[in-house]
Amino acid sequence: MSGDRYVVVEMAGSGTQAVGFVEGLRIGSGHKGPVWFAGYEELGIDGFLNKLQEALNLELHAVMTEEFADQVAAALEDAPLVTLRICEVSRLESAELGFKYKCFTREQAEEIRAIVKRDLPEGVELQDYEEEETVNPGAEGVELYTPTHDYELVGKGRYMGAIPGIVDLAHRLAENELINPEKIQLNKAG
Repeated sequence: MSGDRYVVVEMAGSGTQAVGFVEGLRIGSGHKGPVWFAGYEELGIDGFLNKLQEALNLELHAVMTEEFADQVAAALEDAPLVTLRICEVSRLESAELGFKYKCFTREQAEEIRAIVKRDLPEGVELQDYEEEETVNPGAEGVELYTPTHDYELVGKGRYMGAIPGIVDLAHRLAENELINPEKIQLNKAG
């Protein structure tokens, strides 16, 4: 699966019907590759009109392998009662995911560093990583929710690379309440 080419498929029609149709086809055909749907995953889709149409459930963007997108297109042609249509298919080159975090204990700092810097999926790089650690011994013993803490770590960065790895990282980051991942940005091929 690591050599698969991914595309974003824009479908017009009911978003709920699109998810049901694509998932039914995926399961029925035995397709093992992943399919990610905007609205279910934190995928950033450019353009105000696209965001509005998805919010109104009139359109859906799905990321899938190029091979499976061809199967979806062929199946839609053979399903006259399904009111979906494919508007556009765009080949993807990569994806990126920005994140920020802030914590107030050394234990949390080590946990966050382990999450964001170690065991990166194949084909993914951490870029523009910055962190700032502040130690204020005079604030030791101050309660947790006051504006002054004896320890603070603030950081941010961006992952770039393979789409499956970026989606996995988005899930990993979202599991920690101190890390704020952005929406996944899809980079279309030239």
